[in-house]
Amino acid sequence: MGRNWTPDQIKRFLKACVEAEGFTVSLSDTGALEWRGPAEQREAASAAFARCREQLPVSVRTYHPPTEEEIRGWYDVFLEVAACLEREGYEVPPPPSIDSFVESQGSNWHPYDLVVADPTLPWGEWVRLNEVCPQGGVEGTSTGDDHAD
Repeated sequence: MGRNWTPDQIKRFLKACVEAEGFTVSLSDTGALEWRGPAEQREAASAAFARCREQLPVSVRTYHPPTEEEIRGWYDVFLEVAACLEREGYEVPPPPSIDSFVESQGSNWHPYDLVVADPTLPWGEWVRLNEVCPQGGVEGTSTGDDHAD
């Protein structure tokens, strides 16, 4: 699953892990994992949760989902990148609606999708395209993906 774990996958993993440690866990009405048990087991249950969280990849443990505002910003940046790629003569997949893009957390469209899929694209052209039409945005705009892990 790696970096692209969904919140549901994380919860399922943690639930199974904590239960394997001998504690019963349920999902609350708000979608949070809950442990209910005797007060004298609270410390042991908390330790089990901590051990299980440590088993998640670092990128998952430190991941914070993007806000709707950030995703809308990505969409605007990707529209600029798409226009740049088209000016360079490349076909770009049509963008989804902004609502669909937000709902997918920005995962259902990227203007470089068809460029990446072209196995005949020479490396030098790939480098040139990324200089002219940076994937993170044109003219210094950023999708927020340029931070180090």
